[in-house]
Amino acid sequence: MNILELRKYLGDLIGQISFSYNGQLCGIDPLALDSFDMWYGAKTITASSVDEVMDAVFFDGKTLKDIWPDVTDVDF
Repeated sequence: MNILELRKYLGDLIGQISFSYNGQLCGIDPLALDSFDMWYGAKTITASSVDEVMDAVFFDGKTLKDIWPDVTDVDF
């Protein structure tokens, strides 16, 4: 899945996505009203849109778009 396909998938998301990046368990979980909980190891944030999920500088100073080629163990 490329990053554009991921963005579309997030817009239709009804359950969490988990993955590994840089040795940490990460995930995105949709909440009500187009908001999403995101986690990276023990750190968490709430994003208010798919755009924010894609563009939040959250993963060691990088965005989801930046790290996506390096994620492993993706579970949809």
